[in-house]
Amino acid sequence: MAGSGDVVLGVDIGTTATKVIAYDTSGSALATASEAYPLNQPEPGAAEQDPQQIADAVGAAVRSVVADLDGAPVAGLSFSAAMHSLIGLDGGGYPLTPSFIWADIRAAE
Repeated sequence: MAGSGDVVLGVDIGTTATKVIAYDTSGSALATASEAYPLNQPEPGAAEQDPQQIADAVGAAVRSVVADLDGAPVAGLSFSAAMHSLIGLDGGGYPLTPSFIWADIRAAE
């Protein structure tokens, strides 16, 4: 990374919330934020989330951490996301379906 004032953000997009943490180049944590979103269970075995709520939570948590950095430059972002999730997208990349998360068991058979 460029200078000693640079910051890297770790963004964890989980099944209950998005968590963001900022580290400086020495590895010290500088700021954190978390934004929760609900789990929807519209029928037995369903486990769905609204992709827009997840995207909004990511944006809000990142903005919150950046606001706490007092102008320190962000040199990079690192993302991790909940595994075994599925979102159907249209040709423009927009969600057609909810996010079906790992806990959705409707296709078990």
